[in-house]
Amino acid sequence: ITVNFNQDAHLEAIEGAAFSYCQGITELKLPAVDSLGMSAFAFSKKLQTVTLGADNRIKSIPDCLFDNCVALTGFVVPASVTEIDERAFRFTSAMETITFAEDSQLREIGNEAFRNSGLTSFTMPDSVETIGIKPFESTRNLETVTLSKNLMNVVSDSASIFYGCGALKAIHVPEDNHSFKSVDGVLYDVAQTIIYCFPQAKDPTGFKLPDTLITIESHAFMQFAGETLVLPESLETISAYAFYQSTLNSIHIPKNVISIGDYAFYNNISDDNWLKTLTFAEDSKLETISKYAFYRNVGLKKVVLPDSVTAIGTLAFNGCTELEEVVLSAGLTKLENSTFAQCPAIRNFTMQEGLKTIANYVMDS
Repeated sequence: ITVNFNQDAHLEAIEGAAFSYCQGITELKLPAVDSLGMSAFAFSKKLQTVTLGADNRIKSIPDCLFDNCVALTGFVVPASVTEIDERAFRFTSAMETITFAEDSQLREIGNEAFRNSGLTSFTMPDSVETIGIKPFESTRNLETVTLSKNLMNVVSDSASIFYGCGALKAIHVPEDNHSFKSVDGVLYDVAQTIIYCFPQAKDPTGFKLPDTLITIESHAFMQFAGETLVLPESLETISAYAFYQSTLNSIHIPKNVISIGDYAFYNNISDDNWLKTLTFAEDSKLETISKYAFYRNVGLKKVVLPDSVTAIGTLAFNGCTELEEVVLSAGLTKLENSTFAQCPAIRNFTMQEGLKTIANYVMDS
């Protein structure tokens, strides 16, 4: 079914959910419109195309506008639009491309705006300044992204903006962007002190981190396909989920690292891709190993913690089934719940005199 409007008309508004769940509509030809309501076309699962007439005054693509429009093949965003709101194009699995007017005024892309869409590439208009939390989450066919020259802010909530983009090969940044930088398709801040994303489908062969690096952001190396990676001496922070489900076989934590975040080296994949060797610098400054940090790295056999460590989170080494030897740090005063649970191979477990509290199920197997 095609729905046509008089193209000479001018609508003030299409209200929220006006065409939602219209399972028979395949095409909408709209006249000029001043505003669109939340979920106006959501869950219209046969809707393939929506065209807008000239002289639009739409300022925003509202929340969930095309949510679950699984047949939608594309959309032209009018120049007047300044923001794409949360989940606007979520689950538009047939939409491989989206087009922006040449004189686009778009400034903001909201949380999960293109989550689980069918996009294969994405080029931001240069007017975009801010992108929200996980805007491309699980956009599994997305191969390349070009950021805008004016992008200044990435909203972080322990999640990469490219979370679950398994086909991503490269992220490009214009040279005149003053906040971000791309080096061979890898995304950093402009000073290369922070790495935001190593694309999941990028070949890691020969990759080296810069010696200016201070922070590895959350999910930066999610499902990293390399077996080894040298962390620079400048590094201070390994954020949550930094190497989540990576294939690293060994890792050396340099001396200036102060914290290892939640789930940083978490591994729950079933093949042979897990850490086998974990070492720390002799003069390590490491203070915190957070919860689930090394969960289920079943190849680990020995862990000797530097004396600087004062806190180990719940389940930090849980499920390391081949772990045989553990030496705790002199600075540790408490072992949290289930820290070394499900580690049945432990034969040598050395505790220091400073340890005061052993919580529940620490070594429950």
